[in-house]
Amino acid sequence: MLNKKTYLYIEKLKKSSLVRNGVWLYVLQIFQTVIPLFTLPYVTRVLGVDGYGMFSIALNLILYIQVLVEYGFNLSGTRKIALSSSEEISEIYSDIQTSKIYLCILSLITIFILFIYSTYDHSQKMCLILLFFLILGVTFQQTWLFQGLQKMKFITLINVFSRLVSVVLIFIFIHDSQDVYLYCILYSSTYVISGIVSLIVVNREFGIAYHFSPLIKVWYELKDGFSLFMTSAMSKIVTGFGITVLGFFATNEDVGIYSAMQKIPYVLIMFFTPISQVLFPYISKQFSIDRSRGVKIAKNLFVILLVIMGAICFFIAIFAKILVPIIFGDDYAQGVTLIYVLLPWALISILNNVLGIQTLVACGFNKEYSKIFSVNIIVTIVLNVFFGKIYGSMGVAMATLIAESTLMICLALFIWVKRETIKGENNV
Repeated sequence: MLNKKTYLYIEKLKKSSLVRNGVWLYVLQIFQTVIPLFTLPYVTRVLGVDGYGMFSIALNLILYIQVLVEYGFNLSGTRKIALSSSEEISEIYSDIQTSKIYLCILSLITIFILFIYSTYDHSQKMCLILLFFLILGVTFQQTWLFQGLQKMKFITLINVFSRLVSVVLIFIFIHDSQDVYLYCILYSSTYVISGIVSLIVVNREFGIAYHFSPLIKVWYELKDGFSLFMTSAMSKIVTGFGITVLGFFATNEDVGIYSAMQKIPYVLIMFFTPISQVLFPYISKQFSIDRSRGVKIAKNLFVILLVIMGAICFFIAIFAKILVPIIFGDDYAQGVTLIYVLLPWALISILNNVLGIQTLVACGFNKEYSKIFSVNIIVTIVLNVFFGKIYGSMGVAMATLIAESTLMICLALFIWVKRETIKGENNV
């Protein structure tokens, strides 16, 4: 039987918005992790190495454009909403949503230019066009708003619903390698459904009205979030540039194998994502109130993740030769050696989020964090092109690991140099 002190503590946890949000996001993350365990083995086998490689190249380019539309609002917008009064939220929502609409139009122009002037074959271009519907969905997704309001329940329910619809349709309609175009449409449909439902929830559940903001306010939002946009853009380049390089120097088969192998370490990052999403607005507020408390939370988070994620990476590495053929099929077995390089990359990437986002950005070092990323992106591009051209997919994997390690060193050094400022004054 629980004593009174323990009972009161549990009741306090139940009422904590931080705990509730964490639970909801982990429900979502478990769902997002379990679903690929069913769909990915099916899709990689049905589409084949060549078809899955074609899809991966197009998706990689679309995800670059996705960064443009999101523009770092998942961080800057979340932080603004978390620190704003209820009267200011509607105005911030309209300004950011209008900004995303303009960015979507710009991305459409970019796709049109790529379609006309790129050297990709017709099949690759068709995949690119069909996956653009993903961008339309992202434009109207309200993840940043729900995060700032700390209403993660809605993110979970919306995404579970949209993904379930997409998954059911994939198993019904995708049967062979000729269905790659249809798969692109169904993949995009998850984002489109999520965007539509998000708009309905924002209006009906929260009563937040949208009005088209003037260009001056759009300019202010874009200017205010530029440093975080650059960070997001460069982060995407860091994680996706390898596939881009292989798209030029390797075959669709090589791209398909590398892309499939990336999915395993990505699962680890997906498990961490809810922690990052829940803690960022919370840690940001703690830093604004008490710097020492914010530092303590970030330190504890770093140690916990190092131990837990490190152990998981070690376990996966031991059983990689068994897991890869089971998950993806025998055609992908030759990619097992890539796992041994990509797992450390995933671990370091997670820890870099704690150093960069949960520490530097949370306490106001947005521009400094962006500058560090700027240096790292040069390292990433040079290493990927050099090693990718010579050593193919293994070279790209090694380049990714080296670049991520370089970023960790730079972030750690900056935090060490600025340790007194980070722990001390409230205004940076």
